Amino acid sequence: MVSVIQQLTAPAMSIPMGSSLPWSERERMTVAAFLNHTQEDVSSPSTSTYQLHMESLRRDVAKMHEALDNDKKQLRKLVACMQKMVHNGGEYIKSQYAFSEAMEKLGTTFMPSQPKIGTAFLKFAVIVKDMTETQENQLKNMDKIVLFPLESLVKNDMSGHLKKPFDRAYAEHERARTRVEREKRRQAEAAGLQRTEFKPEETAQELEKERRGFQLATCDYFLKLNEIGLKKTSDFARHMVDYYHSQCSNVKDSQQKLDGVMQWVAELSSDVSEIRKTRYEEERTELVEMKRIIQSLLSPNDSKAAKQKATNPGMKQFGDLRDEERLLGLTKSGFLQKRSDGIRKMWQKRYCKIVDGIFSISHSPRDPPTVTLPLLTCQCKDEMEVAKKPCFTLHSQNRKYIFQTEDEQEKKEWMAVLNNTLEHLFNSHLAPQDNADESSEVKSMNELTQRIVESIRELPGNHQCCDCHAPLAPWISTNLGVLVCIECSGVHRELGVQYSRVRSLTLDRLCTAELLVAHRMGNYAFNEVTEENLNVAKLNSNASMVERQEFIRAKYVERRWVRPSGRSEGEMLGDLSSAIQCGDLETILHIQQEGFDFSKPLSESENSGNALHLYLEVEEERSLHIFDFLINNGADINKPDASGRTPLHLAVERDLPQAIKLLLRAEVQADVDDAEGKTPLTLAQEWEREECAELLSLYKKKKKSPRFNHIKVEWGVQGDQNDSIYADPSALVASEVGSSRSGRRATTSMVNRSNKPLPDPPTCPVTPGQKLPPPPPQGLDRPTPLSFSNPAIAPSGRPPLPLPPQPPAEALPPKPAVAPLPTGALYRAEALFECEADQEDELSFLEGEVIIVTDEPDGDWWFGYVESNPERYGVFPVVYVKLVR
Repeated sequence: MVSVIQQLTAPAMSIPMGSSLPWSERERMTVAAFLNHTQEDVSSPSTSTYQLHMESLRRDVAKMHEALDNDKKQLRKLVACMQKMVHNGGEYIKSQYAFSEAMEKLGTTFMPSQPKIGTAFLKFAVIVKDMTETQENQLKNMDKIVLFPLESLVKNDMSGHLKKPFDRAYAEHERARTRVEREKRRQAEAAGLQRTEFKPEETAQELEKERRGFQLATCDYFLKLNEIGLKKTSDFARHMVDYYHSQCSNVKDSQQKLDGVMQWVAELSSDVSEIRKTRYEEERTELVEMKRIIQSLLSPNDSKAAKQKATNPGMKQFGDLRDEERLLGLTKSGFLQKRSDGIRKMWQKRYCKIVDGIFSISHSPRDPPTVTLPLLTCQCKDEMEVAKKPCFTLHSQNRKYIFQTEDEQEKKEWMAVLNNTLEHLFNSHLAPQDNADESSEVKSMNELTQRIVESIRELPGNHQCCDCHAPLAPWISTNLGVLVCIECSGVHRELGVQYSRVRSLTLDRLCTAELLVAHRMGNYAFNEVTEENLNVAKLNSNASMVERQEFIRAKYVERRWVRPSGRSEGEMLGDLSSAIQCGDLETILHIQQEGFDFSKPLSESENSGNALHLYLEVEEERSLHIFDFLINNGADINKPDASGRTPLHLAVERDLPQAIKLLLRAEVQADVDDAEGKTPLTLAQEWEREECAELLSLYKKKKKSPRFNHIKVEWGVQGDQNDSIYADPSALVASEVGSSRSGRRATTSMVNRSNKPLPDPPTCPVTPGQKLPPPPPQGLDRPTPLSFSNPAIAPSGRPPLPLPPQPPAEALPPKPAVAPLPTGALYRAEALFECEADQEDELSFLEGEVIIVTDEPDGDWWFGYVESNPERYGVFPVVYVKLVR
């Protein structure tokens, strides 16, 4: 693996022209050059030429950060592999212990009749258990020695915000330099002189503060890279050495245990051969002979008739059966028994409903659904060998649900409605895509759209709802770029399109123009801005509709939890201009959330245009997601600048057809004249902008063309480089992007391609007739550690996930003192009810007692001990407690 940074303080070297040194050598020279130039600047600040080296240093840092991203991808793959090893190893160890117990019971059964065989089974049970303990210890060492430090490095040290302070310091320096040069130019004009350029020495003294800030940010960045390089090279190698020594010790212990039973195994082998020969083989010979005699007594006709009767039972024709099933329709609701996925495998009574292609599961008809499954991506099967009563299964993308009915007829009805719904969804949404007359360009664009949707799902935070953290988020807000669950999507629609425009990722046919913002935003980055000062409990996936409406309205309409910047309107205008020029979507989102009007004129624009004018003047379609975000979040698309040009005029003048598509999709006024009395179509025809003229002509004829729906940018997904999609000017999408700067910037969210969606939350284990306690409290997000089959091998020392950022201390009431969690604990819980254990491994507790949680074997049961009496420990149901801080 290529190291991002090695020895930061290595001596400087001269780089000959045309040389191709390894990147690590260039890194050392970059740091050394930075140290030399910074020392010169510190020695003579008033005559400093440090500005001449800042741009090259910025380019080198960008390359170093790109190399760091490549290293992070490799480390993530390594972490994912080790997590699978630990998880699957835990399941294997659990099976080994179960195998040992079964072997012991089998030996006890054979002891009265066959003492030698029974003794052998008992001794093998002991051997398997001893070997399993050694393997368990080895798996525990892997998790603690290797996996935990590596996870900490990837999640904490190599976060996506590492380079943000550097970019922010550089942008502040550039803004200050522009301001100083403008002031000096104004002074020169007042003196009758005309100055266009300034030497660095002339502005060095005025820019010393910003220059020092840039140098400080650069030092911090290099120090962080140095620390990361140390952890992923020497520290990681040291961890592997420690793990190797632990493996050697475990192998030696296993070998010693096996050597002690070698002689006994040899003796047992001879005893087994003798038992087989004297007892079973002689008995088998007699039975085979008797079978032959009986077969000879049967007549050929009788045997043939019996075979036909056994293999040809009477049944209805399949076509008649399906006609009867279709009469049951597409909707059904009622109570079913659902088997949990926890360690108890209990049957739980749940209210199930099929409506509009969605299968929902809830505790009762009055409660909100705990699970919603789009049936378009599910499969229904008959289950034969699960329980005594009739059962069927529903397979989703990442989980299998097993349901039990009262009788066979009820099972057939549920399966018929499910199959009817699947058939209807397929005919409605999938069959049109198989049309033979559909052009290859349309098919290619549909495939590209699907790949973009898949990449959006992999953005940080997109595996769950942006508002309530429900594990499925199949709906997208196209103007904000976030994913939400089906319950929250209904509240988003109630807010209105001026706040959120919601569409389905599975049921609607999306176009690439609707995915521009979502491809660069992500739920995590969005909540970093909109929930930065969150001072209430986070919305829970089990929340009622009223709670969802209150929380979402406070978040999106009132914008209650956005951190106020305290800047004046002039400063906000400057920040907006810099963010547009730098492609900083997060800063633009923060400005929008503070209620700033994007239609106000900007001084950086050539003719005092608004944010759209400035983007078209400087960006050249390099970051169309910025342009689309401005259009869909308040910018006036028809407002002219001082010269009378609307954004559509300017887009035609700059020959930006992709930007024109976004304006046309927003229903811009295309017949507005500029100061010279010319419409955008007239300008396109005069300047021979063929593609622009064609788009405007289609729009003028009131034709809805698919060419407006698909945007050509570098999406960064597999297959988006296929030029055949855009080869024909008359196809769906045409034109070229004039720059390669459409890749992700450092200010946007980093994509974790190795992450997988979290599984659906398991339901609470209750037996039929038992009173269901209330669900766990809302507002505290539970971490998702690895699942361990045995509490003895649960990871210790891992900190819980951080709580959302809090507002300033003076804005909140004082918090009571909270005792820190013990080492190895995940979090603290308080008992809501009195619980009496039914099994030896379960924990009994009284109402109000505090329990320290140390492991989560599954979603239904936790493992922990009573805080006041640590000797009382065991597993307990989640629904009997609430989390406390």
